[in-house]
Amino acid sequence: MQISNPADQLWLATRIIFISLLFSLYVNGLPKASNFKTTLFADDTCLILANKNIDIFEKMGDQEINKVDRWMRHSKLSLNYGKTVFMIFNSHNKQSCPFRVQIGSNLINRVNSTKYLGMHLDHNLNWDTHISKLENKLSCYSGIFYSIRDNLSTNALKTIYFSFVYSHLQYAVGACDSATQASLHRPNTIHNRIIKNISWSSYRCHVTPLYGQLNLLKLNDI
Repeated sequence: MQISNPADQLWLATRIIFISLLFSLYVNGLPKASNFKTTLFADDTCLILANKNIDIFEKMGDQEINKVDRWMRHSKLSLNYGKTVFMIFNSHNKQSCPFRVQIGSNLINRVNSTKYLGMHLDHNLNWDTHISKLENKLSCYSGIFYSIRDNLSTNALKTIYFSFVYSHLQYAVGACDSATQASLHRPNTIHNRIIKNISWSSYRCHVTPLYGQLNLLKLNDI
């Protein structure tokens, strides 16, 4: 359905915001339903629990997740078991240890990485998965800039760059502080290629002066 009338668009946007606000108020009591540290963003919920003893941790997890399930059923809400996953973070990388989370008869899928609010979290928190996804996006945009650069001005290309490239580089950029330089090498190389495409430069030229000419930041500087 396409709505072209500005008044109808405003009404629809207002209604969506109002419904989202009501939902946020409705689930606002969830953090008090269990001992999980709970983060809420619209209908995306993250539950965090910590313990050094794996046996105690598993028992705690089972008890607390069922408290959440009871609260949701009491509030006339339902958990999407197919979209719900859990992940274990630890400093010893004991991912082979037997561990399961079960709600009633429903087993929750265990994963080594998952996407939450645009961030790809992995169980080692080294951000390799997130950086790999970023690399794929940059590769796609590199080809696009090469295709369109002959038809647009430098300023137009920079506008597109800030909309589709810089926004991805800047999002949750603090996470990359803990990433290794080796993992950042590939996206850094692709980013340099995009800058060369924007400036109509040869792939063999030195890239540092181009950043200065375009008044843009290198990946490490971002």
